[in-house]
Amino acid sequence: MMIFSDNPPIYQLPDELLLHVASYLFDPFTYTDLKNLSLVSHKFHPAAQETIYRTLLLDLFSRIAVPRLLRTLFDRPDLAAKVKTVRIGPTRQSTVKICEAQGFPLEFVRARSLMKLGELGYTESHPWSRTIQNSLHSGFAGVLLTLLPALGDLSILVADTIGNPSSDECVSGLFGSMVLPDLIVKRWDNLQNFSTNDMHVFKCNAPFKCLTSLNLKAVSIDTIKSLNGPGSLQGTDTLQYLILGVPMAFMDPVTMGPLESHLSCLFEALNCNRLRSLCIDLSVCTPNAH
Repeated sequence: MMIFSDNPPIYQLPDELLLHVASYLFDPFTYTDLKNLSLVSHKFHPAAQETIYRTLLLDLFSRIAVPRLLRTLFDRPDLAAKVKTVRIGPTRQSTVKICEAQGFPLEFVRARSLMKLGELGYTESHPWSRTIQNSLHSGFAGVLLTLLPALGDLSILVADTIGNPSSDECVSGLFGSMVLPDLIVKRWDNLQNFSTNDMHVFKCNAPFKCLTSLNLKAVSIDTIKSLNGPGSLQGTDTLQYLILGVPMAFMDPVTMGPLESHLSCLFEALNCNRLRSLCIDLSVCTPNAH
C-alpha cells in the first residue's frame, strides 16, 4: 500500500529552486508543460505561473494574443510585475475579425484600454485613443507595455500588415504619436537590453539609464541622413554591446558619397564610448536603402 505525504521532500525546496526546475519546461512555442505543472499542486502553481509570464514572445503568436494577455493583466498586476522579457511584433491592423472568429470579448479589452489611457491623461480624440477605438493590434501592444513595471529586455518590431517588412517607425504605431508616454519613459528606465528598428526612440524623452545592449535591426540610409550630429541620440552613452543591421549600400562610395552620410555619423550620434562588443550585419536589406 502506497502512502502519500501531504508534505513530500520536493515541497520543502525553496521557491528559487522550484523556479529553476520550472525554467527547464519553458517552450517559446507552447506553454503546455508549464500549464500542466501549475495544476500539480498549490506549491508548484506560483513557480509555473511566474515562469510563463517572465518571458512573453508575442511576435510568434496571432493578433489575438495581445488582447488576451491584456484581459489577464488588467486584473492581475501581480503577474504583470513578473514580466522581464518581451518580444513583440504587432501590426497596424484591426483585431476585430479574428476576435469575433474566436469568440473573444474584445469590447471588454477595448473599454479597459481606453480607461487606462484616460488614467494616463489621454483624451478620446488623442491618436492613441483612436487606435484603440479602431481596435488596432499595435495600439493594444502599446497599452500592454504600460502595464509592465519590471521590464528589462524588450524587442519591438511594428509592421504595417502581416507579411510585410517591419517599419522603422514603431513609436507612432504603439502610442499613436511620435512622443513616448511619460509612464513608458519611467518604465523603460529599467531596460538593459533593447532591440528595435526605430531610431526615433532615442530622439524622445527617454534617458534609458540602464541600457547596456542595443540591437538596431535595420539601419536605413534615410535614418543616417536624419541624425542631428554627434551625441544627438539620447540614452546610448552607456552601451556596452551594439548590433547593427545595415544594407550593403553603406559600403558603396558611389551611393554614399553624394549623400555625405556615412556609418561613422551613426557612431558619433550614439556617442557610445564604453562599447565592449560591436557586431555589424551587412546582409540586411531595408526598404529605404537607395
